[in-house]
Amino acid sequence: MDLKTLKALAPSEYAEAADGYRAVRDMADAARERVDKQISTAMQKANEGEAAEAAQKQLKKLSANFHYTQVECGLISGALNGFSSEIIAPRRRLTEALEEAAALGFPVSASGDVTFPAGGKNELTGDKIPGGTIVGNNGMLGPSNRGIYGPDSNGLYGPDATNQEINPHRGNPHLAKAQDIADRIAHALREAEEIDDRYQEALRKLKAAPGLEVGTKTWADTAADTAAVGSAAANYLEDNIPLDKSPAARKSWWDHLSQEQRDEYLALYPDVIGNLDGIPVAARDEANRENVELLIGKLSERDDEESRTMLDGLKGIQRKLHERSVPPMYLLGIGDEGNGRAIVSYGNPDVKPTRTTRLRR
Repeated sequence: MDLKTLKALAPSEYAEAADGYRAVRDMADAARERVDKQISTAMQKANEGEAAEAAQKQLKKLSANFHYTQVECGLISGALNGFSSEIIAPRRRLTEALEEAAALGFPVSASGDVTFPAGGKNELTGDKIPGGTIVGNNGMLGPSNRGIYGPDSNGLYGPDATNQEINPHRGNPHLAKAQDIADRIAHALREAEEIDDRYQEALRKLKAAPGLEVGTKTWADTAADTAAVGSAAANYLEDNIPLDKSPAARKSWWDHLSQEQRDEYLALYPDVIGNLDGIPVAARDEANRENVELLIGKLSERDDEESRTMLDGLKGIQRKLHERSVPPMYLLGIGDEGNGRAIVSYGNPDVKPTRTTRLRR
């Protein structure tokens, strides 16, 4: 991320792209629901035989494709929104620093170096103290910090800087302001590059192979994708989850989120939201149903007895979730900690008293 790129970057364009992926996610979700609840159900009631069974298999495959599209587009939308939100601050600081430099008449190079004019008076010679070009210190200790590692030990360019032990610009009244502007530019560029690298790495993981067939291996990969995007967006979303608050405070937090924000939390942190007391039951159930698929994919990649046992249990829970029950089944908790666990409620406890069962394997 260089100065020219950050200056020209428009965060709103990434937010608009996120909205586009969110729209595709919503369409895929609606299509999957129609396949599962309308088309498949109607065909199952009206048809029997080998042809009907083959058609049902194809519908299940179509539903899985829509589901995968829904999840991945939700992750992309969350990543783009996270980048758009986080990049605003360093871009604003860069813009403010550049505007201040322009107001003072200090040229700024493409790499962020700030040139300042001669000023003040040399008490020995009576001459003006020379100006120069100063490099910003971005606060890091690594070689990327040109304010420490170059072009000279003072981070200064100047026509009279023949001896690094002597700063020929000392006493120039413009020096401190130029240094301040250069440092702010360097900090903004460093922060922007860190944000850009973090989200680029997460988004690269979301690229699907051509001709992808959705199966357990795909969901294992999707589980890794979810973890990658969730990690990238930690500053943007995860750090705001009220983990240490009361259930009432969590409910209040959730109620004050927009639907878009809720969708992002459900997409990026289903394991957290699904197990958090205070979050509405319907939202927890949605998150946990999503997480079941991810956990099954992750456990399918393992080859040990404990994982196989948990996998069998999760598949059993998934089958029950697909069955119609009266009252309806809500999944209030799911995880692969220890021997695996699940919390199931028959009926919505947010509406009326229900029977809740804790399952451990």
